[in-house]
Amino acid sequence: MTTATPEKLFEAEVKQADIDHHTPTAGAMTGHIVANLEVLSNKLQMAKWYVKGMSAQQLKVLFGDLLKQAYDQKDALGTVLIDEALITPSTQKEFTEYTMLE
Repeated sequence: MTTATPEKLFEAEVKQADIDHHTPTAGAMTGHIVANLEVLSNKLQMAKWYVKGMSAQQLKVLFGDLLKQAYDQKDALGTVLIDEALITPSTQKEFTEYTMLE
């Protein structure tokens, strides 16, 4: 009996994730949503940090609330994917490749 190394298991998971990514399944689509939420979170963080003007303080609060909502949604979706034995996007390369945001 052979035991797969962590590297081999990860390699197999990445290969399966790539196959799933190109197959229109609920898991693959949810992976796109997770990637979108990651990219959106980065954009919201930047907006919160750099907003200027008379309404800056109110907008910082709004961006912070939206940022928390995006994190919470990403966490919930990632948990569901993992519970279903699916892989969530987890690297910058995957986030960039799977997102539909610009």
